Amino acid sequence: MTISEMSQLICRKCDMPISWETFRLELNERTSEMIANPPLMDGVERLVTHLRSCCMGLGLVTSCTEANYCAKIRGREEFFENFSSVICADDPELRAFKPEPDVFLIAMSRLGDAGPDCTLVFDGTAKGVQAASDARLPVIMLAEKDLPCCWSELAALRFEYLDDFEPEMFHMPPFTDPSPLRRPSRRRTRYSRRLTVIRRRAAEAAAAEEEEEEEEPPPEEPPLIAIADPSILNLRE
Repeated sequence: MTISEMSQLICRKCDMPISWETFRLELNERTSEMIANPPLMDGVERLVTHLRSCCMGLGLVTSCTEANYCAKIRGREEFFENFSSVICADDPELRAFKPEPDVFLIAMSRLGDAGPDCTLVFDGTAKGVQAASDARLPVIMLAEKDLPCCWSELAALRFEYLDDFEPEMFHMPPFTDPSPLRRPSRRRTRYSRRLTVIRRRAAEAAAAEEEEEEEEPPPEEPPLIAIADPSILNLRE
């Protein structure tokens, strides 16, 4: 059901004294006001600022249309300028949505064609974790503690709090300031092993591709990029 059809149904069922076109317009305006200037999840601003200071490329992927995305970030435009690439649901290159890996593959291509060993995904949804896994990318899942563990089986790491993330685990420069909320992670050992497996598989796949192609000299400093989903920024889809 389209938004127009839904608006017509609501107006008809509720016997509203306005046209469905007017209802839809007022609904869009009210929704834009409610979702503007969203609060950021604890640790997001610290992490994004740190990664940008390390000259890392940052991408943002969302299932929102570009118009809805612009409405959601209203009031925080300066912060979201840290993301050099933003891919929305109506992006002309996007043909399939999560859990298909297309959106992450497009993001990688726009951030300098970095390989899986130089890319890290942050996502808070099961579909996003599946998409990143199918793209052969290590993914950090930010999930509430009540979320079943099976939903994050494909994640390299799962955190309830972003402040628990340690960049050096992924060969990134460590934070220069101490974490305000450092909590012990019971799952860290198990997920660290899974991360090792993911990296090994990605390296094996890259080696197989190199054997089929002509050998090219590697760049002196391969680009490091991070791709995030709005769910970890408290931008609800």
